[in-house]
Amino acid sequence: MRGDILGPLLRMAACGVLFDALVPLAPFLATQTGRTDAAVQAAIAMGITGFAVAQLGAAPWLRRIGLRAGMIISSACLVSLGLIVACLPRSGGALPLLVAMFLVNAPGSVAARAMLRNVLDHAGYQRAIGRLYAALEGFEIILPFVIIPAARAFDWRMPFLGICLAVLASIAPVCLRRHPVESRPRSSGQRARSIARERDILVPALLLMLMQGSFTAVALAKPAILLGPLRMTPPQLEKTLSGLALLTFAGFQAGSALTHAMSDQARIRLGLLLQCGAAVALMLSAMAPDPLMFVGGCALAALACCTLLPVLHALAIDMPGPERVDASACLGFLQGAGSGVIVLLGSVLALPPLTRLASTVTVCTVFALLIASAGLRNTGERQSTQARQGHPP
Repeated sequence: MRGDILGPLLRMAACGVLFDALVPLAPFLATQTGRTDAAVQAAIAMGITGFAVAQLGAAPWLRRIGLRAGMIISSACLVSLGLIVACLPRSGGALPLLVAMFLVNAPGSVAARAMLRNVLDHAGYQRAIGRLYAALEGFEIILPFVIIPAARAFDWRMPFLGICLAVLASIAPVCLRRHPVESRPRSSGQRARSIARERDILVPALLLMLMQGSFTAVALAKPAILLGPLRMTPPQLEKTLSGLALLTFAGFQAGSALTHAMSDQARIRLGLLLQCGAAVALMLSAMAPDPLMFVGGCALAALACCTLLPVLHALAIDMPGPERVDASACLGFLQGAGSGVIVLLGSVLALPPLTRLASTVTVCTVFALLIASAGLRNTGERQSTQARQGHPP
């Protein structure tokens, strides 16, 4: 059982670190491959979009070959492409291969989420996802201090190669452990019975998309806003961003601890309340620019995300075992593509930066409140009903 949990978690964490590392490595990648910064950023954006779309197409393939085999094949292809990128000459075409790495990672991500939920109950999955997000946030804090000096001293490919090898090591618990034969795709009768539950996963998936989009918009815009309209000095900016990152790390840890202390519905209400506070604070800071008000709004947005992401993640994949592949694919698509579209739409508004960000967060909040009030009346109590009826989670 421990290997069944550790394998998908390690794989998700290692892949998250691998693709997060592309952001601080992007300037070195552009310089050493002779490409512009815009070309590198466009390649990463294409990869993220392709990754989200490819997750939808991964579900039929995973049902055919099984989750374990799909995760191993996806991870092997990912590591192989990464090793090729790391061994290319400086003038080699690394960018198309980086985009391909995003695409081949999609089936493994879908499979890892479904495998993790298959061996954990509803509360256990929430705790695991919360700790995973906390670990990734912790890595984001220390990652620039490790890979940037390594890229300067050697080459951007050296730290990239090291992280690729970590991805390879992460699938060892899955490869070396003997697994029973996986169940085959459900029958048409099972599919018909699942239709009644599709709203139960779509509503939290849409809420997750909105909250992820809001959080991503704040994360991308806050450095430029703090340096520009709010006139922070670079040292002040570094301290502020570090403090917000530490708050996010602590928030995900606290969100995991709240799994047994509060019901799903109570945590969703708390998260939406924090999100409303973030929208109000950002709107006030847009009307009368104030650094403290803006930082407070960013902090509330981060805490809302920490509270909501684990519970919505668990609810969005909470289907019977054979159907979790479809739920995982839908979740991955909406979380990636949906939040990207939200950020893109917000970025084209012809408004000042502070007002543009506040408007994006407010619109996401309003739609989240409407969806939650219309569709989450019974979702949070589904697990207790199943337990009383004797059904497995």
